[in-house]
Amino acid sequence: MSIYFVRHGESEANVGLIVGMDMPLTEKGKKQAENIRPIIQSIEADEFFSSTKIRAIQTAEIATENKKTITHLHVFDETFFGSFEGANPDDGKDSPSVIPRLAKNPYIIQTEFGGDNFLERAKEVEQALQTDLSNEISYDI
Repeated sequence: MSIYFVRHGESEANVGLIVGMDMPLTEKGKKQAENIRPIIQSIEADEFFSSTKIRAIQTAEIATENKKTITHLHVFDETFFGSFEGANPDDGKDSPSVIPRLAKNPYIIQTEFGGDNFLERAKEVEQALQTDLSNEISYDI
């Protein structure tokens, strides 16, 4: 079995540099999802999965033209950023030093902001893939 991962199209949060929030696709994001459609259609897939975030659902629905059943799983949801959730580092409310520190050490999301532990999230996704899908997985990215 092969598993293909596709990142969602551009969301309003991406454009606004807003951390974490569940926001819909922009027009550009919808076009990006349309652009991936030929690749999606060329894959003989039995199942499609997405996170429960609106941007991922919209991407999956557009890319499959709503012709496939898509299962939405919380395990694929984005990491929770704690009190940093919804922040825009450029709006002056948050320390400009947060982003460089986050790039160097993503664990500050957990330790300083009360968000998810990245290692635990990775283990949750791995367990879901092994338990719910198959023990014989090859990853095509």
